Amino acid sequence: MNTINLIVGDWGGDGHNMTNTITIKTNYTADQIRDTFVENSKNLNFLLLDYCSEYEESTINKNILDPVLQELNITVEELNIENDYNDESYCFDSDSYTRLYLAIVKYNNPDFNYEFVNSDYTVGIGGYGLFYL
Repeated sequence: MNTINLIVGDWGGDGHNMTNTITIKTNYTADQIRDTFVENSKNLNFLLLDYCSEYEESTINKNILDPVLQELNITVEELNIENDYNDESYCFDSDSYTRLYLAIVKYNNPDFNYEFVNSDYTVGIGGYGLFYL
């Protein structure tokens, strides 16, 4: 098992420099997580990194995300997404964003297992727009 830090926010430190590190223990390596995420994003025709990437951008339109969630066979409640933000969008925080990222990795990969723990390695997963003053 590998212990990996998932950095949500400005992982490169070239903007607002705010991040949240979420650590998982997983049977995948950091490279496998990144590669599987890219492959599954293409298969879903949805790139999470295109969302929540600008300053103060923490929402994804329901019309865009609902079909993805249906394909992933996962609910808003399972991702801890704030469902009552407005009628058009879901509001994300670092926890719900990370859960969606990991659901995309798990898509068509039932062998991918993880649990939330404390850290060792690091993977930047986007979410720049989730942090603002």
